[in-house]
Amino acid sequence: MVYANEKVQTFKRCRFASFLSILIVLVSFSCSSPFFEDKIPPATPSDLTVKKVDFFGFEVEFTATGDDLRTGRAERIELRYSQDERFALEPEKNFEALGIEYPEVPRPPSAGKKVRIFIKNLNPKTRYFAAVRLWDKAGNSSFVSNVVEVTTLDVPGTSGKFIGRIPLENIFFSLASDGENLFVVFPGFYKVRELGGEGAFVLDLISDSVPPLSGAQLIYDGEKFIAIGGVAGGVSADIPIFIRKDGSFDMMTSEGNLIPFGSNGFFGFGVLKHKVVRINNSFAVLGGIKLYSRNFDYAIKNGRFARIEMTKIPIFKVQDQKLIWDVVVPSGTVSPLSVVDPSSFPFDQNSAVLWGGNLSDDFIIPSNSIYLLKALEDNTFQWDKFSFYSGVLWSVMNSCEAESYVKIIRVNPLREYSSELTDIESLDLDKVSLNKGEKFLFNGRPVVVESEEVMKRVFVVGRFRFGDTDFSGVFAFLVDKSGRAILAKLAPVIASSGQQFLFPQFELPVSCAFLGEKLFILYSKDIYIFEFKNHEIVLLSE
Repeated sequence: MVYANEKVQTFKRCRFASFLSILIVLVSFSCSSPFFEDKIPPATPSDLTVKKVDFFGFEVEFTATGDDLRTGRAERIELRYSQDERFALEPEKNFEALGIEYPEVPRPPSAGKKVRIFIKNLNPKTRYFAAVRLWDKAGNSSFVSNVVEVTTLDVPGTSGKFIGRIPLENIFFSLASDGENLFVVFPGFYKVRELGGEGAFVLDLISDSVPPLSGAQLIYDGEKFIAIGGVAGGVSADIPIFIRKDGSFDMMTSEGNLIPFGSNGFFGFGVLKHKVVRINNSFAVLGGIKLYSRNFDYAIKNGRFARIEMTKIPIFKVQDQKLIWDVVVPSGTVSPLSVVDPSSFPFDQNSAVLWGGNLSDDFIIPSNSIYLLKALEDNTFQWDKFSFYSGVLWSVMNSCEAESYVKIIRVNPLREYSSELTDIESLDLDKVSLNKGEKFLFNGRPVVVESEEVMKRVFVVGRFRFGDTDFSGVFAFLVDKSGRAILAKLAPVIASSGQQFLFPQFELPVSCAFLGEKLFILYSKDIYIFEFKNHEIVLLSE
């Protein structure tokens, strides 16, 4: 929809009422001369249109006007957008009051030439209004252009549904998955079982001897779960433990070039509010606090703890029941100093993202604090500043991460219909690969496959902040085949009603896992279950 600005533009013309002014004209002085004030503004753009829409933004086009009406070249483009409909209804009044100025605009071309600007870093599936005005060197501006309305697309693979909740009798601290099954851990060790595919779940007790370890970070090495850090019964865990899938558990031994725990250990007598992430066939322990006493309450009350600096990164490899420790000193011109309770997850096989966290008990780290830790070919590590291709970066704390993949199948419509075509949604698209040019039916109409792409998808669940806005929920971090990272805030709906699901306030850390097409979120005495498809069909054009 286009909203026209019907105001008529007026301006003052130079008047030559005296003999002196005639002489000035004869010697080629104009209205732009220093002796005269330039009051002729650029003409108002009237053909602003939307040319392209994506899930992270949209592109607009208009014809440039000039420095003086439609001649010459204007000095500056002012492009603003808003989600408020009042921006469109009264553009002159609300252009600055309600509009957000977009900074990445080109210098205007000569009058009559087309200008295209892509507004990015917007929210998906959201309605926006946009308009422009032009300025000359003298500070004269056009009126606001016609206003365009556009709704950004939904990010593929991010439309989720809340499908159920598992109420728990006791507080549990961790979820864990081996890729085939889901387990609830600490205290005890339980397997989550679905009842006959009806959406109901029960917890089958495997072992009740696993201690109530809170704050531990769990990893899976392909055979067993390994817990690093945490506190049990008020005592910090200064020895890593492993848990087999039959519920048996034992202590891991530590060797190598780093002493992890103890009076001379890197982590002192324990570590909390940290993350463990896989990089280049090793595991890195990032962020957190280390304890100088086994007694957790004593350590906290008496200040016997410290933030873990990020100048040295402890890493380990798993060999049976041993952890082989080492320490690396990352290079790089930028690096985080110390961070408590960050979000961290693999970006690719040789690098990991470190995002957000706390710098103190009551302040969340600034939203631009996100880094990439890379393992280089010579087995050294390097910190780089990380940036998204698209997405608004929030601060995050009390978080957990769940990795998955989503297949994006892009199709174009066909004119010819054939009864021999197979319905594309009847295929097991999670397992079948499609080739460009293959023809199917989609929603009852013929289509042809344009492309197929598998994107890495990481769900980040936690508490987020942007400016004065604070909420608990889920973001999706997606990486396409070109390595471009996209961050999208998710808004799952309740399957039975279609209304948006409201998350509880995550005042404490959460735990999560993704299995099949389901995202499980454990918080306090509840497991929340959401459904996210692992494939999505995108119709490119009508």
